Amino acid sequence: MISSVLVAALTVSMSVVGTGCSNKNSGTGNNAASNGSTAASSQLPKGRTLHVWTYMETEAPTLKEYADKWAKKTGNNVSLIYQKSSMQQFAQAAHSSSGPDVVYGIPNDNVATFATADLVKEVPSGIINEGDYTPASVKACKVNGKLYSIPIAIESIALFYNTDKVKDAPATFDGLISNAKNSGFMFDISNFYYAYGFVRANGGYVFKENNGQYDVKDIGLGNDGAKKGYSLLNDFVNKYHFMPADITGDVAKSNFQSGKIAYYIGGPWDVESFKSAGTHFKIASLPTWNGNHLKTVVGTQVAFVNASTKNESLAWDFIKYMGDECALPLYKVGSRIPAKLTMQQKPEIKNDPNTEAFIEQASYGEPMPTIPEISQVWAPAQNSLKLVFTNKINVDKAASNIVTQLKQGITTMDAGK
Repeated sequence: MISSVLVAALTVSMSVVGTGCSNKNSGTGNNAASNGSTAASSQLPKGRTLHVWTYMETEAPTLKEYADKWAKKTGNNVSLIYQKSSMQQFAQAAHSSSGPDVVYGIPNDNVATFATADLVKEVPSGIINEGDYTPASVKACKVNGKLYSIPIAIESIALFYNTDKVKDAPATFDGLISNAKNSGFMFDISNFYYAYGFVRANGGYVFKENNGQYDVKDIGLGNDGAKKGYSLLNDFVNKYHFMPADITGDVAKSNFQSGKIAYYIGGPWDVESFKSAGTHFKIASLPTWNGNHLKTVVGTQVAFVNASTKNESLAWDFIKYMGDECALPLYKVGSRIPAKLTMQQKPEIKNDPNTEAFIEQASYGEPMPTIPEISQVWAPAQNSLKLVFTNKINVDKAASNIVTQLKQGITTMDAGK
């Protein structure tokens, strides 16, 4: 998620555009491949150092290993750094000599803000074939219909179920509710990342989309479909008493891991801890609701090129090489599901039913709107849901509050530009 601090940092960054290297997205010579494709290795500049940042902590050593292989192959050097600081660090460093040429491994929801601030290059035509990737991951890389990053890996939530308590995953939420009355069901219910699919299932939406363009004045978080989503979530807490109003993700995870509950909604990031704890579980795509698949959030780890780089042709070649050579290693060390469809067909992935469940759910999902204004939805949605669950406001009031506060956040955000 994009924090308000990041938005503020980018506001400052936009005011100093022009310092340091040129930030234009078109280039020629060594800085760009004018035909839109990376040059053959023999045509690439040699003896240069490509500076790469990653926000993937566990996978950083593996990325460095393959970055060094690319460097040897092309006759260049790579300085790959795991960036421990917040995402705003790129916004502050992008135009300075300390900024990277490439960021490889960062959540896609940061890219819209960076692109709006002219901090990243548009991906030239021919660099990738969009049809080679999970559709939601490509959509996640676009801002106002233009591609500004390249998908690396995808993630989605899905349904975990304890095989000591239940035999099969329920096909519908009616079935889950019936089973969970005796066996238990929890998740981080007030977190809008998890709630989003329930809002979308019956026609709710954040911003209306038309051909890749989002209308921030058309907010669908107060319509009847959104209210149905809030109502079902409230029923999980106050009608069926599956979880307390103040449930947290950590508590829900702990209760599933220890075998106290049969059902849990989580993501690939939960798999290893459950395996280590000896929890007997399987994973399935989420049940349908009223005949509809939940359009859950598809998160995408992406790579992009700094608009101020002096090594553009090297940068794109590096990203393409890593996408082809490092996708499976990243999956093995960090459970990063490749965004590239051919990689998803590799035996290591295709023969893992848990991974296949995440891939299936991702096929029903979509990215959050890829515009900076999405940063303003998280707090109002979470706060209002918590008030509903504690019976302090009803669903209608929550819907109204979310829309009003989202609009106010956007107005404040615009005033700071």
